[in-house]
Amino acid sequence: MNIISPINVAPRACVEIAKNFAMRVPVIRRLRTKNGRTSGPPVKENLQRYVYDLIDKIQRHTGGVEGKSVLEIGPGDHLAAGLAMIALGAKQYSVLDRFPGDYDSELSRAWYRLLRDNWKYSSWPCDLNVDDWLSSGNINIYKTGVEDFRPSQKFDIVCSYAVGEHVSDISSFASLNKNCISEAGVGLHCIDFGGHQWDRYGDPFLFLKFPDVVWNLMGSARGEPNRVRFAPYLRYFKDAGLQVEATEIRNFCFNRDDRWVADKMDESFLIKEATVLLKHNR
Repeated sequence: MNIISPINVAPRACVEIAKNFAMRVPVIRRLRTKNGRTSGPPVKENLQRYVYDLIDKIQRHTGGVEGKSVLEIGPGDHLAAGLAMIALGAKQYSVLDRFPGDYDSELSRAWYRLLRDNWKYSSWPCDLNVDDWLSSGNINIYKTGVEDFRPSQKFDIVCSYAVGEHVSDISSFASLNKNCISEAGVGLHCIDFGGHQWDRYGDPFLFLKFPDVVWNLMGSARGEPNRVRFAPYLRYFKDAGLQVEATEIRNFCFNRDDRWVADKMDESFLIKEATVLLKHNR
């Protein structure tokens, strides 16, 4: 079997470079981020992927959100996961995003109504109105990146879903967790170490084979995967002084005839996705 190489997708790479340069233009960036970018349409089939996957992980690994303060990093187009946390009894929900979506748009409201109408946990709180929940005093929105965030409080849960792989400064991401997690709190991050859109070309490692200069030209302004592998990522958290546990690990499916992979193969390199739990060292 022939392995796809970057040269075979050169036309697509040229398109991605053009998109990346366009995103450097402030007007284009504002227009792009105003529209939906990170989730599918608000239909029932998408609730599990864009809302319940994160909530289920939090329920399994942290004991739930009831009575807790939560900071979600990079929620994307809408705050349906945050609404779910409020419905489950979180005392406070905060969100951090360098390029926040329009969380009160009609599209976002469609997600909130969809969540209420397809709620899978305990009964929906009768006093929680999906049309004005953002105006309650327990919602905070921080429009900044992880490098510039200066927390004024600690949080019981700091979480993200498919965001960690887009962070360019992982040291700052690790420090943010160190500074934001309360003494008895937990960080929970589901990190996808795959190639995202480049996974569609039959070679799951294609995105790692581009030279750095080409990869940066295609995605430096668009949040493409940072290509940092599993083991180095964990070291950033440990170096920040955090206790680290990885769970729900899933590996790549790949062609074992690929010599490029065989030369680099180790257990850490083959990990495509993992849920990382963080606590303070005691």
